[in-house]
Amino acid sequence: MKEGKQQLHADQRYIEGILSDDDKILREIFKEFYPPIKKYILKNNGSTSDAQDLFKEALKIIYLQSKDGLT
Repeated sequence: MKEGKQQLHADQRYIEGILSDDDKILREIFKEFYPPIKKYILKNNGSTSDAQDLFKEALKIIYLQSKDGLT
């Protein structure tokens, strides 16, 4: 076991991309995570607008918690 190197979570690059406003990472996040969220919202009588709002709010929360060192 190597000392001094801490294993990062596989999704840490998403956090870093959100914090640095990396357009490529943000598009990747959207492409990977938005469709299942939208599908779930629509299946439960929500609208596309509801899914978009939820997704944006989730990214905002992740950004704020990451900025404050809470993740």
